[in-house]
Parts: sequence; structure tokens; C-alpha cells
Amino acid sequence: MAERYQVLDQLSLLVDNSLVIAESRLGRTRYRLLETVRQYALEKLGESDEADAVRRRHRDCGVNRGVATTAVAQRWLYSRRTGLVRPGAR
Repeated sequence: MAERYQVLDQLSLLVDNSLVIAESRLGRTRYRLLETVRQYALEKLGESDEADAVRRRHRDCGVNRGVATTAVAQRWLYSRRTGLVRPGAR
């Protein structure tokens, strides 16, 4: 849990320094880079020898999130079909 708060502290510093924008909707906060900062970072990444590795990690993160989401959806559908878990039960 400590790592989570460290990330939030770092994000808060970036927001305070106008490098990241925090947007709150429906009780959730999302963060995004300013477009100029994103372009600069992308340019610097392209100049480095780490661009391919970063792209692979980014892809893998998205794939892993998709797999996790699919697994949750499959469990929910199974429970609805079989009646092993009551609707609304956790």
C-alpha cells in the first residue's frame, strides 16, 4: 500500500508543477500529460535505445489488463448461468 501512496505523492508533485492534469469525474480521478510534455517525452524516447522495450512493456500492460478483465467477466457469466453465486453477492 505504501507504493500506492508514493505514486500519488509523485503525481501530486507533477500536477503542482503543471506537467500533468488531474481530471475528476464521477468520483474518479484520471491523470494525463500535457500535450507538449507528451510530445517532448516521445521525442526523447525515440532518441534513446529504450524505445522498443518501453513499447513492449506498454503493450504487455494493456494485454494483461485485458486478460484480467476478461477473466472477471467470464466468472460473472458463469455464476449467472449456473446460479452458483447469487446476483449481487461477492
